Amino acid sequence: IESLILGDRDYALFWPKGNPNGESVLIPHFPISGLRKAGKPVLILCGSFNPLHVGHERMALAAMKKFNQVAEIADTETSSAKVVFEISVNNADKGGISIDTVAKRMLQFTDEELFSHGPWPVVATTVPKFVDKARLFPGCLFVVG
Repeated sequence: IESLILGDRDYALFWPKGNPNGESVLIPHFPISGLRKAGKPVLILCGSFNPLHVGHERMALAAMKKFNQVAEIADTETSSAKVVFEISVNNADKGGISIDTVAKRMLQFTDEELFSHGPWPVVATTVPKFVDKARLFPGCLFVVG
């Protein structure tokens, strides 16, 4: 996370319980496109998550449901989109946040009692604007609520 604040990296992926031992993993520069399976897109839900709450999961589930309905109507094989939550260390409206704050917000995603469908991956980025996020994650769709 410190490398994000210092500007050495554009993003890092945090995957709660992401390794075979069930431990959380922080992966610098993991290609988000690698989360796609057989052409299934990645939906990115951006926010400050201060605090993270069940409404965020509900929005992610609603986005997946809506995307899957559209895919069925279009008669495509694309369904079961993957949702990744995104926290920017440089918020366009609120300014920058500290390493400790980013770490605390990312660790919220390990709370099993908060989610009925998690754990959810979360990516921390340095880019504050959607146009920059779109360049950083080409081919991904953004959930805005």
